[in-house]
This record gives sequence, structure tokens and C-alpha cells, in this order.
Amino acid sequence: GDLFEGLYHSQQQNLKARDRLSRMINRVRSSANALRDGVVMTNAIGQLDWWNDAATRLFGFDEKKDQAQLITNLFRDPEFIAYFEQKQYDDPLEINSPTDPNLILRIHITLFGEDERLMLAQDITRLHHLEQMRKDFVSNVSHEMRTPLTVIRGYVETMLDSPDAPSRWQRALRSMEGQTQRLEAIISDLMLLEKYESKDGSDMEGEVDMSALIQSVCKDAELYSGDRKHSIRIELDSLSTVWGIESQLR
Repeated sequence: GDLFEGLYHSQQQNLKARDRLSRMINRVRSSANALRDGVVMTNAIGQLDWWNDAATRLFGFDEKKDQAQLITNLFRDPEFIAYFEQKQYDDPLEINSPTDPNLILRIHITLFGEDERLMLAQDITRLHHLEQMRKDFVSNVSHEMRTPLTVIRGYVETMLDSPDAPSRWQRALRSMEGQTQRLEAIISDLMLLEKYESKDGSDMEGEVDMSALIQSVCKDAELYSGDRKHSIRIELDSLSTVWGIESQLR
């Protein structure tokens, strides 16, 4: 009797623990289903273990047919497959949704357990469009402002070089010349920013010989000096190289 009573109490405790764990799992799943971001869990070989409702909308998974299917068989984009299989997830992947090409997803993957993966997919379509609008605005403003500034600077320089210009105008004209140069420098910075954002540029990076670069720049400066004949002296403490883009460093 004591033995069976002990077994009965042990069974009841196990049932209570199982119910408690089941409630916790259901609560976690309900919380994940409430997220607007897609959450996907896969096992070590990439089979789907679980996903939330947002992932169904973003990836088109079918709860009845896709359970335990390889995610790379359901989402066949080569860029995604390469990203999923590389197991290096320091940077997110931005890619179009397989259910709607107009949706842009940012995918983060985290490894856990024995090569299991937790994938988070965010809809960044609106953010992407806003970023594109910002880039277009910077591009248009920088290009549109350059032409009138060039005209203004040309007239100011003409008036400064004119012997007929009143002396009392010299100070104002010098100030106008300085401000137009300042604006041109700002526009050049904007155009440089646009150039960097328009492409990655990593393929142009490499080791740059700073000694040769500095000497080349100084030769250009001496030629630019022309009749003024500025004297430029170079003092280099080391001949180190720098990793970067030579044209931009120049």
C-alpha cells in the first residue's frame, strides 16, 4: 500500500509539472504570435520546428504541410540560402519577401543549442523607402545647388579682379567669396556621402602606401601653387601602410 501510494503521489506531481510546463510553453507561443516580427525556429539541419503567425504572413509557411520541412526548400532565394548556411550572422540580411516582392525584410539569425537557429524577420519596407527618399533628396540638393553657386562665385571673382570695383566693396566681396567656398565644400561632402551610400566600396579597399600617396599629393600641390611657388616640406616618421580606398584618402 505504501509503495502504490508513493507511486500515485509521484504520478500526480509529474502531471502537475507537465501541466505547468505546458501552460508556460503556450504562454510563450502566444506572446511570440503577438509579435509583428516573424520568428522561426529550425533544428540543426534546417528543418522547421516552429514559427509564429507573422512568419506565416512574411514567408508563406503552411502549418499543415511545412512542419519539419527544410527552410531552404521553402525559401529558395540563393542569397538567403547562402546566408542561412554560412553560420556567420554578424550582419543581417535584407531581402524581398517570398510572398510579396514589394515587402523588404531584414533577417537576423542566432545560433543556439547544437547548431539550431532562431530567425527574426522584420518588415523594413517603410524604413527602406524613407531612407531612399533621404538619399534622393541629398543627391538632388547637392547637384542642384552646385550650378548656381558656381555662377555666384564666378561673378564675385570677376568683381574682385575688376579694377573698377569700389574699394568699399572689397570686404563684402571677400566675405561672399569665402561663404561660397564654404557652401561648395559642404556640397562636396554631401556628394561624397552620396557616393559612399550608393555602393559598398569594399571591393576598392586595399593597402595604401601612405608615403607615396603623400609625396604625390605634395607634387600636385606644388603644381597647383603655380607662380606663387609655395615651399612644401614632407617629414615622414614611418612608411606605414593604411587599409582603405586610395582615391578617397587622396
